Amino acid sequence: KGLIFPNWLSWQAGSIIGILAGSQVPESWGLGFAGTLAILCVMLPLILNRAATVGVLVSGVAALVTFAWPYKLGLLFSVVVGMAAAMLFEEYCTPSRAAGEQRDA
Repeated sequence: KGLIFPNWLSWQAGSIIGILAGSQVPESWGLGFAGTLAILCVMLPLILNRAATVGVLVSGVAALVTFAWPYKLGLLFSVVVGMAAAMLFEEYCTPSRAAGEQRDA
């Protein structure tokens, strides 16, 4: 019961921020942009480590660069490139992984 008020307050604050920020988005961007923002809001809390951050940044840059590709292939490309970047970063740049490999060798 103790979390009812903070939960309600954060819900109201998020709603007000969404209403105010949503009114600033040009109508020419359409509903697709709103869907992208909704997915972004769901995904941001899932960034828990540096590898995930690298994947998100690489994917975001790739999505911007490939925005004009036909059939939304840029989106697919961005997801694959972001996942590959996160996996490669975790494999080769994470200190715990690198230390573990040196001990095994």
